[in-house]
Amino acid sequence: MDVEINCPSQFASDVSNEFSKRGGVVQDQTIEGTDAVIRGETALDTMFGFINDLRAGTKGMGEFAMQFKEYRPMPIYKAQTQMEERNKTLGRSSMELQD
Repeated sequence: MDVEINCPSQFASDVSNEFSKRGGVVQDQTIEGTDAVIRGETALDTMFGFINDLRAGTKGMGEFAMQFKEYRPMPIYKAQTQMEERNKTLGRSSMELQD
């Protein structure tokens, strides 16, 4: 997903760090007066709940927009975690994925 985050410039570094912690890659950051615009990309699943953290970290003044960019395979460690959770729910034994 392509992501564009708008926030007051005094919160730009905190917002950028939060985006990076969620696995996002910041590609561009510009500050225009009192506003900052952060552009980057990340997987959709990392953005669930981001608006809550963004609003809390910017005193309600941050917002973001996402746009589909491309399909990518899920990383092996994420797939393994998802499979383990699902198998546990269904009462099945776990399997290991091969690279």
